[in-house]
Amino acid sequence: MAFECREPGPTPDGGTSEVPSGALRLDELITGRYQLEALDEGCDDMLAGKNIRGVLTTDP
Repeated sequence: MAFECREPGPTPDGGTSEVPSGALRLDELITGRYQLEALDEGCDDMLAGKNIRGVLTTDP
């Protein structure tokens, strides 16, 4: 599994990110949010088909 963290701006292919402009509404794609401590629950939900695109958060 690969993860990437980078600042908004030009994409590797020379384009620009649509996320900061609001053109790509990622919140509508998220099907579940889980605290980092609930990682196992998020994985179980994904395997059970309850969650397609879950996001782990570190927010309190």
